[in-house]
Amino acid sequence: DQCLKDSGSNTANMYFTNAAGDAAQNPDAASIVAAFKQAYPKASDLGAYTFPAYDCAFILVDAIKRAIDAAGGKVPTRQQVIDAVQATSGLKGTVGTYAFDANGDPKSATMAFWASKGTPAVWTFQSQFSVGQ
Repeated sequence: DQCLKDSGSNTANMYFTNAAGDAAQNPDAASIVAAFKQAYPKASDLGAYTFPAYDCAFILVDAIKRAIDAAGGKVPTRQQVIDAVQATSGLKGTVGTYAFDANGDPKSATMAFWASKGTPAVWTFQSQFSVGQ
């Protein structure tokens, strides 16, 4: 991680938060995490936002499928896709379960905490919690 490299010898007791959970902490995501690590074995291939990004794509694909169904199997309009995203409820992803309000904002959020550990320092998962819904 570039932050740790740039910090040189000042990495002790560094912390960061991630506005998403850690997929490795979700037993339901174990097979997806394992498949990713097998396909992309370098440690640098897996970052704090890898699985949140995966979930974003998953949410969109799910919503597009539902919008196509709602459009009778035809290409949906932009608004139909937006409506389908906003109607998402209880969709289980790798880092959480997703639902959105009428504004498209998540009804709940997960926050993960990480700390620098070791020499050379690496980010180590500490804890996470969810709020809302």
